[in-house]
Amino acid sequence: MKIKIQNMDIWECKDAIYCKRSDGNLIKIQSNANHKIIEVLKHLRTTASLENFQSEYISKTEFSEIVKFLLSNNLIYRENERKKQTKKIGFYGNNDVFAHLNADLKTEQFELSFDPVYENKTVQGLHLILAISPVFDHYSLLQELSYRSYKSMIPILYVEFSPSTLTLGPLVVPAMNTPSLSCYMKRKAVNLSSLALYSEFILSEEKQRCHNVDIRSFAHYSSGMQLIMNELERFWTFKGKLSSHLMGKSYTIDFLQYKTEETQILKDPASPLFKSSVYSPFNA
Repeated sequence: MKIKIQNMDIWECKDAIYCKRSDGNLIKIQSNANHKIIEVLKHLRTTASLENFQSEYISKTEFSEIVKFLLSNNLIYRENERKKQTKKIGFYGNNDVFAHLNADLKTEQFELSFDPVYENKTVQGLHLILAISPVFDHYSLLQELSYRSYKSMIPILYVEFSPSTLTLGPLVVPAMNTPSLSCYMKRKAVNLSSLALYSEFILSEEKQRCHNVDIRSFAHYSSGMQLIMNELERFWTFKGKLSSHLMGKSYTIDFLQYKTEETQILKDPASPLFKSSVYSPFNA
């Protein structure tokens, strides 16, 4: 088992040790054994192990007491070496993005495998679907995928990149009865300033893409993938309990002006997923 120092700054001063966390919390250690504490910390920084510690000035008993002190004050921690869980992710989006997903999207705790999901492709066996695509490129196809995944109880995380923004969410979790991706798509369509033109584009027949937008060239692409990674880890680690901020909501981050816009998404009462049947006492 590895023992690691917490992610913090540690300052050795004449009469004290100061430990400063990234949140600004400052801890002061003042002891006659400060020089011994520093020696133990230097050993852990080098080897990340309690084994093979040797010192002329620190006995085994002192070493054990210092380690207990550091652990109890959350200055060091035990890292459990667990085998990574494999998560199967269905991907909806550009083929160029899909080709680089294994390199662009990695998590510390989970081993990710990716499989494209398109028309008539089964979603059974997937842990989640990641959709990185504008809503209107293949509107009907994305609607159909939204319906199939919801009925199959497969979560969807929707993401969209533009040259200066990133839209993260909604996170659709059928088991938690969240609004579907179709609900978000309908809201987005209603809010279009050029609805007539986009309607014509959506309904166009024999539509074939001749050239792709290279979203991987956007300056904020790596930052966006890091945010996706964080959300996936949080979702699976805490079983959705700490992901409610993306359920029924999406956030658009403007990387030019550093502004964030939140969009609330409600269930579409006309959707077959949420449309309740009219009660008839005579079963008419």
